[in-house]
Amino acid sequence: MEPTAEDYRDALARVVAASSFRSSSKLAELLSYLVEQKLAGQGDLLKGYPIALDVFGRAGA
Repeated sequence: MEPTAEDYRDALARVVAASSFRSSSKLAELLSYLVEQKLAGQGDLLKGYPIALDVFGRAGA
């Protein structure tokens, strides 16, 4: 049985709650953004520039 979007979000919440992510809000934000984009069917469109703008609020990396 294929995991549901809710299953992925639950797993994401557990991972983000881990100590390595709690100490870096941007890392948690990046992972959340990537997962949500994939769940929205946009995974193939992920590129560095839009991620830099959307997650980090700046152009370039």
